[in-house]
Amino acid sequence: MSIREDKVAKEIKCYFTTYDELLKKTFNALEILVASEVLPKHTVMICEGEFVEAYLINEELKHVIEAILANNRFPYSAGIYVGRLRKSKPYIIPSVDFLTLIYELKREYFKAVKIRDEGLKPFLYGKDVLKASVTECFPPLNNGDVIGVIGNDGYVYGVALSKVSDCNEVLKLNPNDVVATNVFDVGWFLRGETRVKEKKFKV
Repeated sequence: MSIREDKVAKEIKCYFTTYDELLKKTFNALEILVASEVLPKHTVMICEGEFVEAYLINEELKHVIEAILANNRFPYSAGIYVGRLRKSKPYIIPSVDFLTLIYELKREYFKAVKIRDEGLKPFLYGKDVLKASVTECFPPLNNGDVIGVIGNDGYVYGVALSKVSDCNEVLKLNPNDVVATNVFDVGWFLRGETRVKEKKFKV
């Protein structure tokens, strides 16, 4: 857990909420992503500042954070980062860690595409997912949905915005057609050294 004590921290508001309230904030966008037994067992912490971010925390960590908040200090991050909440579609950009957790708990992929190694490298440099790169498609997919981007090794390497309405549509595309536009890829953490002004999320 990281704690903010600078001027930025004074502009951050963190509070606890419930799974149901998080669903309302995301217009149920998370409902398809999570098994009902996952989120309700955790407290959801939302921090509002320049952006609105959501985190999953357990009861033990909640008590620690309550003590921090009581001293007018604010956590920069804590627990499992769920993602960034937005006022327009996509209403939430789920994090790589959160998607990894959900896929592991449900023991299956969904709302995702798996891409070959030749397509993974360009994706990690911020490029979009092309049809030629896709080896598998996991429904449901809807045009405009945020989906997981998975490597052949099974790891989640980022999230992208679907440009197709279902997996069958992918089969009809030409090799260089875009299946999904890059929203975030883990290569961003390395590119930060050379592209200081690059946004974390491309929406």
